[in-house]
Amino acid sequence: FPVTINSDKMKILNDGRRVEAEGNVKTFMDLKNDNKSNEKETKLSIFASELTYLPQLRSLELRKEIKGRIERIRSYEPGLSFETELLSFDPQNNLVGLKGKVHIIKGTYELWSESGEIYLENYNKKLKYYALSDDVRLREELKSGSNTIERKAFAEKLEGWMNEKKVVLTGFPKVIQNKDIIKGNRIVLRENTESVEIDDANSSLQLK
Repeated sequence: FPVTINSDKMKILNDGRRVEAEGNVKTFMDLKNDNKSNEKETKLSIFASELTYLPQLRSLELRKEIKGRIERIRSYEPGLSFETELLSFDPQNNLVGLKGKVHIIKGTYELWSESGEIYLENYNKKLKYYALSDDVRLREELKSGSNTIERKAFAEKLEGWMNEKKVVLTGFPKVIQNKDIIKGNRIVLRENTESVEIDDANSSLQLK
């Protein structure tokens, strides 16, 4: 896949085996899906202050003031925006790693954590698409008739599936919704839906 890098300053080191850039770094990649087609499926755009690129490995590391977006070529398929302090891209596994003050907006979800992973290869499958860990927080505004309900959730880990528009919370998850407090070992939330699924017997529900 081609990588386009723009920046204020750029160095090419080790006979072209290492590229360093800084100042208004802009990186663009067009990625294929995990099939034999040459059709480009996903567009990855990342803005940062610093970058290190190893062309032979096609690996990327971006640092400081990182903002990015993952978009599908087909406009009807949802995308995702993110911010973080450190980003690494592993082309062998089509994996984007996020570290430090992770902030993601996907659909109606606004998410925060200290680390995360985005699996580009599994984008079009019912497999794990993204995962967040370490102090995970979620916020969503739900429409209920003419009213708006704020839903908040807290957990140690969150896993998301794109096609099913759901997230699974584990690690002492707690959901606060319309003044109700819901706890359990494993909680499933779905976008734009008030229902909360608790997948274990050791659950509790406080209604206020």
